[in-house]
Amino acid sequence: MSPEGAAPRRVMAVGPPGAGKTTLLAALGLVEGRVRKTEMVTFSPLSIDTPGELLDNPRLYHAILMNATKARVVLFLADGTRDSRYPPGLARSIRAPVLGVVTKSDEATAEGVRRAREVLLRAGAREVRRCSSVTGEGLREMKERIEELLEEGCSR
Repeated sequence: MSPEGAAPRRVMAVGPPGAGKTTLLAALGLVEGRVRKTEMVTFSPLSIDTPGELLDNPRLYHAILMNATKARVVLFLADGTRDSRYPPGLARSIRAPVLGVVTKSDEATAEGVRRAREVLLRAGAREVRRCSSVTGEGLREMKERIEELLEEGCSR
């Protein structure tokens, strides 16, 4: 149970279309069921999954910010195999800690990981991790870090 007035222990995933938001949430055990294209913001007891199209249109950024108020931790994802774009400093408008995640690290080149990391840091992620939902690389460590951030949020 969340302290009165605090956001539930939800983790929110934000990222461009195809970055692996739903797949990552499933790999972390935060959503159940079949992974499929997210057409609208989807809430579960442990997560908030957002459609990538929210990042495609600046007029929709408010939906990211509004839904982030219902999360304890926000994950900004960038696909290491292709270019991603975030508005610079987007994380400054989010109260919850923002963790950057470079996805598809099993397929990405070192240069692709570097570019994705830069984009996430410019967007305001406080730290950046890399992972692969396919091979499992980095998932255990990411789950542990998310749990630490969730616990910090409970003690505030």
